[in-house]
Amino acid sequence: MGCLAAITWAYGRLVTPEPAPAENKEERGFRLPVRAIIPLGIIAFCCMTGEGAMADWSAIFMNKVVGASEFFSALAVGAFSAAMTTGRIFGDYLTVRLGKHKLLMYSGLLAFLGLAIPLALPTASTSLVGFFMVGLGLATVVPIVYSSAGNTPGVAPSVGISMATTIGYAGFFVGPPAIGFLADAYGLQIGLSFVMLLFLVMLLIPVVWPEGRAVS
Repeated sequence: MGCLAAITWAYGRLVTPEPAPAENKEERGFRLPVRAIIPLGIIAFCCMTGEGAMADWSAIFMNKVVGASEFFSALAVGAFSAAMTTGRIFGDYLTVRLGKHKLLMYSGLLAFLGLAIPLALPTASTSLVGFFMVGLGLATVVPIVYSSAGNTPGVAPSVGISMATTIGYAGFFVGPPAIGFLADAYGLQIGLSFVMLLFLVMLLIPVVWPEGRAVS
């Protein structure tokens, strides 16, 4: 009842948007991602694959690889989620202080090092610290990517965001089966090493485009 009352109250106070200008006919229908959006989409793909991996596999890693109890293993997801929440709260502040390009590089480095820690030193304490670092590293990546895609010169904001989103969300489809296949064949540490490799790609893309061509 409380939620229904809040929705009813908010509905009557919604701001009526101004009529949008007529869309260019060339922007209607399906379009392949333009060159400027592709690096952003790849970054989103790597990040979303990592988010799905942490949600699906971090607790299993704690239980099967580290040997923690099922109760304690659940803290892995909690540490990652708490870090994601913290990073999103302070994301705007860090973006203003550091800039999108620099923050994206720091985020990729933090996520890469965070996952490397439990893979190299699979203990309960190091794993929790590592998964927390991964959460902090991934927290601001998708907001930066969507903001940059929506401000790509020559591309309508809705089109740019849709292009980046389409590539990014593919990570939720590709990541779980890829990690599961590798984990089944070679072990979960190898499976999560695939995610760590994606974090490295996510780190290197903004380095390759230091002028901010990939993130503006």
